Amino acid sequence: MKNSKRGILQKRAQKRIALRKLREVRESMGISQYELSVKSGIPRSAISEIERGKRNVSVVKLNKLADALNTDLKIDFVKRK
Repeated sequence: MKNSKRGILQKRAQKRIALRKLREVRESMGISQYELSVKSGIPRSAISEIERGKRNVSVVKLNKLADALNTDLKIDFVKRK
Protein backbone atom coordinates (compact mmCIF):
# COMPACT_ATOMS: atom_id res chain seq x y z
CA MET A 1 0.00 0.00 0.00
CA LYS A 2 1.33 3.42 -0.90
CA ASN A 3 2.19 5.83 1.92
CA SER A 4 -0.34 8.42 0.68
CA LYS A 5 -3.19 5.90 0.74
CA ARG A 6 -2.08 4.65 4.16
CA GLY A 7 -2.10 8.24 5.47
CA ILE A 8 -5.62 8.83 4.17
CA LEU A 9 -6.86 5.62 5.78
CA GLN A 10 -5.21 6.54 9.10
CA LYS A 11 -6.86 9.97 9.11
CA ARG A 12 -10.26 8.42 8.42
CA ALA A 13 -9.73 5.93 11.23
CA GLN A 14 -8.77 8.71 13.66
CA LYS A 15 -11.91 10.64 12.74
CA ARG A 16 -14.09 7.57 13.33
CA ILE A 17 -12.44 6.96 16.70
CA ALA A 18 -13.06 10.58 17.80
CA LEU A 19 -16.70 10.49 16.71
CA ARG A 20 -17.20 7.10 18.34
CA LYS A 21 -15.95 8.67 21.57
CA LEU A 22 -18.69 11.32 21.33
CA ARG A 23 -21.32 8.60 21.05
CA GLU A 24 -19.76 6.56 23.88
CA VAL A 25 -19.75 9.56 26.23
CA ARG A 26 -23.34 10.43 25.36
CA GLU A 27 -24.52 6.86 25.86
CA SER A 28 -22.56 6.40 29.11
CA MET A 29 -24.38 9.43 30.49
CA GLY A 30 -27.72 7.94 29.45
CA ILE A 31 -28.49 10.85 27.13
CA SER A 32 -30.37 10.27 23.87
CA GLN A 33 -29.53 12.08 20.67
CA TYR A 34 -32.76 14.01 21.11
CA GLU A 35 -31.82 15.15 24.63
CA LEU A 36 -28.35 16.16 23.42
CA SER A 37 -30.02 18.07 20.61
CA VAL A 38 -32.17 20.03 23.04
CA LYS A 39 -29.21 20.78 25.33
CA SER A 40 -26.80 21.75 22.52
CA GLY A 41 -29.14 23.44 20.04
CA ILE A 42 -27.86 21.13 17.29
CA PRO A 43 -30.54 19.20 15.38
CA ARG A 44 -30.86 15.53 16.31
CA SER A 45 -30.38 14.50 12.68
CA ALA A 46 -27.09 16.42 12.58
CA ILE A 47 -25.91 14.70 15.78
CA SER A 48 -26.73 11.33 14.23
CA GLU A 49 -24.76 12.19 11.09
CA ILE A 50 -21.83 13.52 13.14
CA GLU A 51 -21.68 10.35 15.25
CA ARG A 52 -21.76 8.18 12.11
CA GLY A 53 -19.05 10.24 10.41
CA LYS A 54 -21.43 11.33 7.66
CA ARG A 55 -21.14 15.04 8.44
CA ASN A 56 -18.16 17.27 8.98
CA VAL A 57 -18.34 19.14 12.24
CA SER A 58 -16.79 22.44 13.25
CA VAL A 59 -14.89 23.05 16.46
CA VAL A 60 -17.69 25.42 17.47
CA LYS A 61 -20.25 22.60 17.25
CA LEU A 62 -17.93 20.19 19.03
CA ASN A 63 -17.67 22.72 21.86
CA LYS A 64 -21.47 23.01 22.00
CA LEU A 65 -21.73 19.23 22.24
CA ALA A 66 -19.04 19.09 24.93
CA ASP A 67 -20.82 21.81 26.92
CA ALA A 68 -24.13 19.98 26.62
CA LEU A 69 -22.41 16.83 27.92
CA ASN A 70 -20.78 18.82 30.73
CA THR A 71 -17.34 17.81 29.45
CA ASP A 72 -14.29 19.58 28.10
CA LEU A 73 -13.19 19.26 24.50
CA LYS A 74 -9.51 18.39 24.08
CA ILE A 75 -7.83 18.84 20.72
CA ASP A 76 -4.18 17.97 20.54
CA PHE A 77 -1.47 18.42 17.93
CA VAL A 78 1.09 15.64 17.95
CA LYS A 79 4.20 15.01 15.91
CA ARG A 80 3.63 12.70 12.96
CA LYS A 81 5.29 9.31 13.02
